[in-house]
Amino acid sequence: MFINPMWYDEVQRIGKKLCSPKGYLLHVISDLIGLLAIVCLIVVPVYLIYIGVSGTFTWPKLWLLIVPFAIAIVGNLLYSYSWYLADKRNFKYDYEKRISTWIDESGHQQSYKYRDTAHDSHESARE
Repeated sequence: MFINPMWYDEVQRIGKKLCSPKGYLLHVISDLIGLLAIVCLIVVPVYLIYIGVSGTFTWPKLWLLIVPFAIAIVGNLLYSYSWYLADKRNFKYDYEKRISTWIDESGHQQSYKYRDTAHDSHESARE
């Protein structure tokens, strides 16, 4: 609920980024929201204990326990929508072949392969 599944491969990540930049950005934002939810999951009980010890606790403040879960749900919704945007372009990742494929705006099939990743890293190392 708090942490999104990891990418199967760097090719899948780059393929999604090329297929749907907006979807990829939403995916990254959802990861950050999940991190925020985890931080809140730790901070909220500590805060409640603190106000309990200091004598300022009131029962209505228990609603704060819902906040980390509400934040996590927002992150999960963004994550799901990011994959929906990729699915609209028929994004597929083949684990065995290490290739990402999708349909671009003009209706042509595009792909990203592991060899493209290796080539990109060699090019950037030369510069």
